[in-house]
Amino acid sequence: AREWGVLPAARPGVAEGSCCVDTWEGGGGADGAVFTNIGDMCEQAGVFFHEVGVQSQEALRMHEAALDSAIAGHGDNHTLVGVSYTNIGYVFSAEGKYDEALFQYQKSLEIKIHVFGCESSEVAMIYNIGAVYKEQGKYDNALVEHQKSLKIKIRVLGYDHQEVASSYCNIGMVYNSQGDHENTLLQLQKGLEVKLWIFGCEHPKVASAYNEIGSVHSFQGDYENALGQYKKSLEISIKLYGQGHPQVAAVYNHVGNVYAQQGKHEEALEEYQKSLEMRLRVFSCDSHNVVALYTNIGNMHVEQRDFKNALIQHQKCLKIFIQVYGCDHPKVAEVYHNMGTLYLRQGKNQEALEQYQISLDIRIRVFSCNSLPVAESYHDIGTIYGAHDKYERKEQALEHYQKSLEIKIRVYGQDHPSVANSKYYMGLVFVRHNEMVMALDLFLKCQQIYSKVHGPGHSETVKAADAALRTRQCLEESVLER
Repeated sequence: AREWGVLPAARPGVAEGSCCVDTWEGGGGADGAVFTNIGDMCEQAGVFFHEVGVQSQEALRMHEAALDSAIAGHGDNHTLVGVSYTNIGYVFSAEGKYDEALFQYQKSLEIKIHVFGCESSEVAMIYNIGAVYKEQGKYDNALVEHQKSLKIKIRVLGYDHQEVASSYCNIGMVYNSQGDHENTLLQLQKGLEVKLWIFGCEHPKVASAYNEIGSVHSFQGDYENALGQYKKSLEISIKLYGQGHPQVAAVYNHVGNVYAQQGKHEEALEEYQKSLEMRLRVFSCDSHNVVALYTNIGNMHVEQRDFKNALIQHQKCLKIFIQVYGCDHPKVAEVYHNMGTLYLRQGKNQEALEQYQISLDIRIRVFSCNSLPVAESYHDIGTIYGAHDKYERKEQALEHYQKSLEIKIRVYGQDHPSVANSKYYMGLVFVRHNEMVMALDLFLKCQQIYSKVHGPGHSETVKAADAALRTRQCLEESVLER
């Protein structure tokens, strides 16, 4: 068997257990075999470059070489050609180039349909298109794609199949992004019931389903139910693996996250420490599984205003990532970004600005000028400038917010929550400088986007509406004073 897309990492927005496996017969004679071997080497090199975080252009170059080799050896409609289109799409998706990713995934899908037919399980197992629509904020389109997949799976595989459970999860995650938590939980519960039917009560996939449901409850602020789901997952994981297993450590980390959201910082630190100790017994101290805990522990020290220990944790992360990946890597940029946020919390704006600028420079080198991580850096630099009353700082704030906004619009389109968020922060800058007409226009646009995406009752929509109302009141008061 050969995977339809050989990247080992999970696709963005794709549920656990959603790998797409395709059986195929090697062919094309001796020449075809040669081209297959060359293509395989290029494909694996592309995967390697992507996994170790080398600039995405290298990964893309190797996948394109694999594509050329597959077409030369097998023609346009062979499954190996589809593999390459899928992997090229994944590189584009990771860069935030979603339209290019969709184009590649669509080509892969067309080959699947040509080879297997429309009503095949192979076609049903294409998740990438729906996942990209979700990342773009095109939730209705994402639901259509995932529901198409679900219907085919039910017809071909029956209701009680793990791929059906995965589709329920994917649909649930789209609803979650829309803020429709009731439908999210309904879909995840369906997925859990299928997994319980197939695997029984004590299975890793059932534990994973409890984790997913717990994360939704946590996001809703329903912390008691979240902890209840994580407890079920923890009991299964301990029974299956024993206390010191990484899966058990992962659940302790989830529990720590819930306590952190509740503001119970001591309890969160205790859970994070448990998780860290378990992971250190299994992984080396420079493993990414361990470094993630340093970050969480550092964040808790920040919340406790223990900035000295927080900085120590972030510096541990930075040292390990530079040793493992070198200076120009996304993870290194992320740590500089976290350190910037740490300095910002202390009111050390200049130090924060320096860290954010280092992070931005790395992200521009590693990704491209129009990637979402770059947009994040521009936004945070804008926030530092936006906190000042001086006019020149206002211009710098708006310049950086505008750069961030332009990238987000290019990636997501106009109607996305992240676009609304940028408009909201730009509105705050105008409020600070008493330019209420400009502020009101931005808050109203922000409210319109949130209402369209989340609905009028969503907390973000209400926040934007409240900002617009208060700004309008200020305008009316200024008119009366005249």
